Amino acid sequence: MSFRSLISRLPQLFMALICCLIFSGNLFAQRTVRVGVISDGNYWKNSLTINAVKAELGILAEGEYNISYPPELQLNGDYKVNKIKKFAQKMANSKNLDLIISVGHESAKQLINIRPLRIPVVATAIEFPVQLGMLQADNLKPVNPN
Repeated sequence: MSFRSLISRLPQLFMALICCLIFSGNLFAQRTVRVGVISDGNYWKNSLTINAVKAELGILAEGEYNISYPPELQLNGDYKVNKIKKFAQKMANSKNLDLIISVGHESAKQLINIRPLRIPVVATAIEFPVQLGMLQADNLKPVNPN
């Protein structure tokens, strides 16, 4: 490549450099993932479960995502079905959540009955997911695939 051809391409090279600088900022920016937590009520194992799930999510994110837990969406149902149902609806309708962690049978049950459910749910502390209605008995596939 001659010096003249290099000079003639300088504006193109300059524009390419500018584009790289502009778009590289987006490549390295961390995406914030907002996680809500709903539990049936206070139980000493719940905090252990929630902390374990949060730790695993942190490991899985590997610095690629900034995981936040908005305080207003860390909800405890106090073992009251109506309160849990209200909280489940609040989370399912939230525009500020990317993931819901459900701890306990009733919160999971309320969430799987919401249709459409646009936010993925990680249901923990569940026994007999087929009996609860989370999984189909014949093939163990999710009843509500969200």
